[in-house]
Amino acid sequence: MENPSIQILVTRASHTFLNRCIAHCNKILYHTKGLTLKRGRFLYQSYSYPLHLVIFEGGGKLGYFDSSLMEIGVSKSLLFANAELLIEVLQHEIAHLIAFLEHGDQIQPHGPEFRSICHRFGWKDSMKATIEATEVERKAGKLQSKILKLFDLASSKNPFEAKSALAKARDLMIKHNFDSIAQDEEEYLIARTLEAKKSSEKLRAICLILTAFFVYPVINHARGKVYLELFGEKRQLEIGEYLAFTLNHKLEELWNEETHLSGMRAKNSFFRGIAQGFVDELNRSSNESALIRIEKNLQEKVRLAYPRLSKTKTTSFLDPQALKKGRSVGSQLRLPKGLKKDPGTAAIFALQNKIPS
Repeated sequence: MENPSIQILVTRASHTFLNRCIAHCNKILYHTKGLTLKRGRFLYQSYSYPLHLVIFEGGGKLGYFDSSLMEIGVSKSLLFANAELLIEVLQHEIAHLIAFLEHGDQIQPHGPEFRSICHRFGWKDSMKATIEATEVERKAGKLQSKILKLFDLASSKNPFEAKSALAKARDLMIKHNFDSIAQDEEEYLIARTLEAKKSSEKLRAICLILTAFFVYPVINHARGKVYLELFGEKRQLEIGEYLAFTLNHKLEELWNEETHLSGMRAKNSFFRGIAQGFVDELNRSSNESALIRIEKNLQEKVRLAYPRLSKTKTTSFLDPQALKKGRSVGSQLRLPKGLKKDPGTAAIFALQNKIPS
């Protein structure tokens, strides 16, 4: 199941909620199959499988299971939902997981195999999680708005009013199983954009260029494919996603215009040169102290989203002529019409996050 319209949410509050989901998930796995999730993996019929849980927003649903990523997603809207509904959503997605392990991914999502698994464990095959997600999201948004308004009142100069508002906010948070909320916290998201059969120099060049737009690009590996993830604030991701798709076509166009260059080595060198030339030209007019501050802040958030992130280095041989030509083209590369660049450039390296197969 692919989820192009969702974005993975990464905030302190979502991290707390994620830990709660993992605890529920562990209980469900243990009581149904005697399984234990440790360090993102579990043992099933003598095979070790990865399982990732994420919090997402958008997509008009409460949960999903993606077999290519071995990933269960839980909607941000369930953050304020009661425990019963959250557990039903997790049971539903774990049923999809077990169906995939037992029957593969060629079955109907809610076919007889899925229903049989639900009946086996006493779960609802047509459950509350199938209610309209928009209704849950509406209630969650209304409650969150109420809590945030109480936080506003808690900063009142009137000590009685401030104390009363803070107490009410705390009571609401306890009642709805919500441990923490930051009034001024920026929402950091993960957006999945480009997919390919394997990593390439073009994809790495796109990653390097995208660092100029305050997003953190990650080349992630899934079963039989790689894909580009962008991590950052929502307003920057909108630019980053648009630019990723644009560059994917633009780099090929620029290569096709170079009639004096040929071969994969030259093509890869040309793409790398474009990225280096573009970023170098941009950095000449950037505020260095601002870059360091942006990089440090983004790196701190990245560690929360990717606790096991690892760097990889490429050792490909470069074509000096193609690299030089690419740098020249990159230094003159202009943004697509309609895009505006914020002052300064975040000099972040593209990394790879490897999911064990």
